[in-house]
Amino acid sequence: MHIEILSDESYDEFIAENDEAMIFWVAEGCIRCFEIVQPEFVILAQTLAELKPTFKLAIIDGSEFKDFVTEKKVDSFPRLEYFKRGRFEYFYENQQNGQAMLNFALQPTKEGAEKPKRYIWELDSSRDSGNIIHVNKFTFPEEVEKVKFGFLMLHAGGFDGAGSMKNAYDAFSEASKILAPISELKFFACDCGRGKDWGKARV
Repeated sequence: MHIEILSDESYDEFIAENDEAMIFWVAEGCIRCFEIVQPEFVILAQTLAELKPTFKLAIIDGSEFKDFVTEKKVDSFPRLEYFKRGRFEYFYENQQNGQAMLNFALQPTKEGAEKPKRYIWELDSSRDSGNIIHVNKFTFPEEVEKVKFGFLMLHAGGFDGAGSMKNAYDAFSEASKILAPISELKFFACDCGRGKDWGKARV
């Protein structure tokens, strides 16, 4: 495997020895680290070994080096760091799949490392929302008091437009239009991907 396993002692040495490097921080109990990101990281390593062998990858388990985690101010896992010529450049926060990470590794840029913008159905003027009432946890209680019956769709937009949610959005919107004659029935949608405090009144 083309991935080096680091310790608190080998971390700085690895960075200094390689022209370009990405370090993947994991921790015991981090399901996303081991079930989602790590398999993609392994695929990335295999691909880079052929396409860009000078770009080196490493993993460090924060569970084994808790003082080092504190020293490096690692506050969440997984964490991906990109270094160039011995200097830290970016936290990689883009999509954590093999293709996205490969695109970044082949041509590292600040934009390529940044967290992508999440799709927000409510703000997509190109998509017909039918008679959907978009709510959040603060406005839903008030809105639902106004109706006798209602359907609530909890959803979260991805980073690829409507993506896999497209059919669900379209079907829910179409249903709201078909059943519009039933005035006692309303359709609500709440975007859980916008965070628990989204919609909270600011003082």
